[in-house]
Amino acid sequence: MCQISTSAGFIVGSLIAGYVNQSGHSRWIFIIYTPLPIMVFISAMFLNKKLDTIGAEDMKSFWFNLKKIGKDLLKTRHFPEIFQVIVLLVLMDVLEPNYPDFMLYYNQNVRGITKVQDGYLQIV
Repeated sequence: MCQISTSAGFIVGSLIAGYVNQSGHSRWIFIIYTPLPIMVFISAMFLNKKLDTIGAEDMKSFWFNLKKIGKDLLKTRHFPEIFQVIVLLVLMDVLEPNYPDFMLYYNQNVRGITKVQDGYLQIV
């Protein structure tokens, strides 16, 4: 049920954002979007410090496991078939441009797609 509501929220959010950004005046868009970070800031001021320490022990084991995984990955350098694939994946993530802002510019200015159509594309 949680995945369905998350998916529905993503779909509705993309459509509303595309419609508001295309048909609304920039002053009203600013007024609509300004309270969101302020609400996050205010709610962060009321966080419970006791709740923040609950996962501290799990984080210590996380760093231990991360070091262990790193050491295991370094051991794979003796197996070129595995190590070369890992190096390729890391290089692809580092060197391949993946900019959502670039795609938004390309879609709207070069291909002539409206903001609402871009919202539909984000759903797909």
